[in-house]
Amino acid sequence: MTGRIQNLKPWKPGQSGNPGGRPKRDLAAEIARMIFERDTEAIERAFAAALRKGDARVFKALADRAYGKPRQQIEHVDEDGDPLQSSIVVRFVKPDD
Repeated sequence: MTGRIQNLKPWKPGQSGNPGGRPKRDLAAEIARMIFERDTEAIERAFAAALRKGDARVFKALADRAYGKPRQQIEHVDEDGDPLQSSIVVRFVKPDD
């Protein structure tokens, strides 16, 4: 067990633990996008098979991967339909001794 601990070495100052950085492209997203854009019959077959199995999440996962999840906008309005104005007040209180 001590040999394993001795092999652990911290990074040198200024040295990155991930010198290559994050990958520039997402291969799975590219594959999903190609499937959606080029082979609609394959999508229909896969979707039908997933529905027969009772799992519609497969299609949602593939669509989210290919095009990203849609953003949901929430509009905060009062009873007249006017936008709500909100603010946050921070008060610092000195505790009693």
